[in-house]
Amino acid sequence: MATKMQIQKTKGPNDQCVVFGDLKPWKNTWLVHVKVLHAWKQYIQSVETMEFVLADETGQKNHATCKQTYIESKGRILTVGTWRYIRNFQITPAGGAYRTTDHTWKIVFNQNTAVT
Repeated sequence: MATKMQIQKTKGPNDQCVVFGDLKPWKNTWLVHVKVLHAWKQYIQSVETMEFVLADETGQKNHATCKQTYIESKGRILTVGTWRYIRNFQITPAGGAYRTTDHTWKIVFNQNTAVT
């Protein structure tokens, strides 16, 4: 887990971390503190994405996806076992034939997403 000093360096004075249960799709400036539990690359119709299972500070799990465009800048920072802050991301309905978590929403990285 990150120390208080590390947290202060990565969070601004007005930043408020939320847990996954508070995430709603009407906002894209959320800040979450997460641990990376699993990470893998996925290829569907020749399109590469990086997929993650993340846990927040309460132990809730959520699925996150990073498009090929952002794998180098954002996806590589999220190594399994590390705690990171993620801010400014999209929230979309979790669905599909294979659901990695029971959470209603999933996190989708975009050009404004910051990982520290």
